[in-house]
Amino acid sequence: MSSVAEAKSLVQRIARTMPCGSKVKEILRYVDRETKLGARRVRGIWNDTAKLIRAEEMDALRKAAARLAPAPVEQSHTLGEVAARYEAERVMARLEVVERALAEVNAHLARHAPNQGSEPEGGRGGALARLGEMVGALALQIPEPAG
Repeated sequence: MSSVAEAKSLVQRIARTMPCGSKVKEILRYVDRETKLGARRVRGIWNDTAKLIRAEEMDALRKAAARLAPAPVEQSHTLGEVAARYEAERVMARLEVVERALAEVNAHLARHAPNQGSEPEGGRGGALARLGEMVGALALQIPEPAG
């Protein structure tokens, strides 16, 4: 990376510490105050019109950036890995809903087990209808995949 590109990157990193929605003029003044490079010099780096960056300017930018905006931790995740993780989280959330519903169904079936000698209201047909209602309610609780 050239010194000009690195300087622009540092100026942008410092600028990101300003509140969202700040005007460019305010941002450049802020970077100038923090680095003491001068308004025109900061604007030149920001606008890609600077031809070279002196060592003392680079040092001032690095110090200000380190003080105000510590370097982000590099993420080695590709877009595919991030998408796969997101999809896995969605699937896990859906599975939790299914597990809760199955626990309810198991509890219902245990209460109305045939060896207890009592048929649920409406006989076996009523138990199956109730089970069907529970499965239908479960289907409504599962979020649909986006896409």
